Amino acid sequence: SSPDALDADQKKNNPWLFWGALLGALGVVAIPLAILALPLLLIALLKTRRRKSRFSDGNPAQRVGGGWSEVVSLATDMGAAVDTRSTRRESAAVLAEAFPATQGTTTLLARRADASIFGAGQPSEEEVRDYWTIVDGSLREMTATVGFWRRQQARFSPRSLLADARTAMGSGRGPDLGANLGASRLRLPAILAARRRRTSGNSTPPQGPGQQ
Repeated sequence: SSPDALDADQKKNNPWLFWGALLGALGVVAIPLAILALPLLLIALLKTRRRKSRFSDGNPAQRVGGGWSEVVSLATDMGAAVDTRSTRRESAAVLAEAFPATQGTTTLLARRADASIFGAGQPSEEEVRDYWTIVDGSLREMTATVGFWRRQQARFSPRSLLADARTAMGSGRGPDLGANLGASRLRLPAILAARRRRTSGNSTPPQGPGQQ
């Protein structure tokens, strides 16, 4: 018998020769794809953790602020030029221009976030959940304005993560991804009031000529 016939008989008797070659070829293709997919999976994981942190961490006012941050993050990933130094109402105007169909919702969210953070007291748990329900509706409205591939591009875009990191470094805070910005603003009036009280308490009125 010829060597080719013997080789064919060996392949028939040992199927692992075929499967081994097939698996090897698949591995050559799969490993580079896995390397390319790893950063995308990491971005998706970081965004999932960020959303969970914004929804559940901090006091109710912080969690409302986190909901607004979630809207801004998606808009950033979809290409909107939102300045992190802007007020919520200024940012809402930018979002209304970038996503006209969501103008009413984003304006409402900005106003409610300001009311929760700067108002007296804390919003209730029901108000926080209701706010996040509106947030999710706004996110759906924004993504509905673009096609499938554009949505996937925004989903795996690192733009909002990088914007959060720049904001955290610029303000000297830890990488909390902007969720606590509202809380620091909330405490500012109380800090200033306490300083005024201490200043007025330490000052003594001037004494007259006959006073000891």
